[in-house]
Amino acid sequence: MSERSRNLASVFDALLSHDIATRGDLVAASALSKATVSRLVDDLAAQGLVVPADLAPHASKRGRRPEGLTIPRSLGHVIGVSLGLQSTGVLATDIVGRELAWATEATPTWDSRAAAVSWLATRIDVASRASGAPLRGVAVAVPARVLRGVEISRPPLTFGPLAGTDFALELAAAVGAPVTFDSDANMALAGLTMEGVVPGTVGPVLLNMSTVLTVAMRRRDGSSARGFSSAFGDFSLLPFHDPAADSTLGALLSTHGLESYASLRGVQLGHVDELWTELDPQADGIRSTFAAALVAALRVVAVMADPPVVVLAGRLVPLVELMLPAVAAQLSEQLAEPPRIITADPSTRGHSTSAGAALIARRAVQRSISSRIAGDAGERPPAVGPTD
Repeated sequence: MSERSRNLASVFDALLSHDIATRGDLVAASALSKATVSRLVDDLAAQGLVVPADLAPHASKRGRRPEGLTIPRSLGHVIGVSLGLQSTGVLATDIVGRELAWATEATPTWDSRAAAVSWLATRIDVASRASGAPLRGVAVAVPARVLRGVEISRPPLTFGPLAGTDFALELAAAVGAPVTFDSDANMALAGLTMEGVVPGTVGPVLLNMSTVLTVAMRRRDGSSARGFSSAFGDFSLLPFHDPAADSTLGALLSTHGLESYASLRGVQLGHVDELWTELDPQADGIRSTFAAALVAALRVVAVMADPPVVVLAGRLVPLVELMLPAVAAQLSEQLAEPPRIITADPSTRGHSTSAGAALIARRAVQRSISSRIAGDAGERPPAVGPTD
C-alpha cells in the first residue's frame, strides 16, 4: 500500500464522518497539508467518491463561503432491520448515515423459511426504492443468539423457520447484497449510543427486555463483547428460585416469560402492560418477583463486567421504571458501587434498533470502500451473499 493510497483512504474516512465538509475540515481531520488534501479531493472526485455540496456548513475566516463537499448518495445505501416478534422496523440510509426511508409494521407468523425470506426481502426492496442507488449491505437485528454473524441459534418458537444459516443465505440471495445478523441487544446498544442516549465513552451493558431477554456489552475499545460462541449474556440459563414457581432470569425479564409466570401464580393478564397500567393488587407479587429478578440480573452483570452504566431497554421498561426505586435501594445495599442505570424510551426502540443495524451495515460498507481505495482487501466483517 503506497503512502498516497493511505492518504486517499484517510481523506475518504474523514468525509464519512461529515454530512458536509470543507477542505479545511478534512485538513483538520486528516492532519495532512492543504495542498495534499486538495489533490486527494480532486482524485476522489475523479473517481465519483466525492461531489460538491449545495451548502457549506460555515463561512471561512475570509468571509467567503467555502466549497462544501460530501459523499454522493449515488454511491449506495444500506438497510437496517429490527426483526422483532411483535413488529419489524426497516430503515434505509446512505453510506454516510443520512436517513432515506423508515417503516414499521406488525411481524407475521411464517409457516416456512421461504415465506419469511420472501416477506422480509419485500420490505427491504420497498425501503431500497427511496435511494435509487445500489444496495450495499443489510444488517438484521433478531431476538436471539447469533453466531458468526449468520447463524441464528435457538430463536423463539415463532421464529423457528429462521434457525440456522439458511435464512441468512437465502435472504442475501433474494436482496442481492451482503447480509449480517446480530442480536437485537447489540444493535439497540449501537443505535442508542449513536443517538446519544448512552454515553459513548463508557463500557455499558444493555439488557433488552422484550418478548425475550437479550444482553449486550460494549468493551472500552467500542467493540461488542462476544464470548467464545459469539454470544454474550444468555440469562435464560440462569435459574431464579421462587417458592411459588421456579423460573429463570431470562424468563422473568421477558414479556412471554412474565406472562407465563403470572399464569402459574394464578394471575391472568389480558396483556402484560396491565402490570404497570392497572396496578391490580393481585399482581403485586408478580411485580415484586420481577424486581427481584432484575436485582439478581444486575448483580450478575456488576460482578461479571463491572460496568459504570447499565441500560435497560425494551417493552418492559415501563415496569422497570415503576419498580426502579425498590431495585435501586436493594442494589445500594448489596453492591459497594452500583452501576448507573439508564432506561431507554420503549416507544422508539424499533427505530433505535434499526438505526444500530444500519450503522453496523454502513461500517462494513465503509471499511470495504476504504480498503479498496487503499489498495488493500483488509479484514471484512462476517457477511454472506454477493458483494458489489
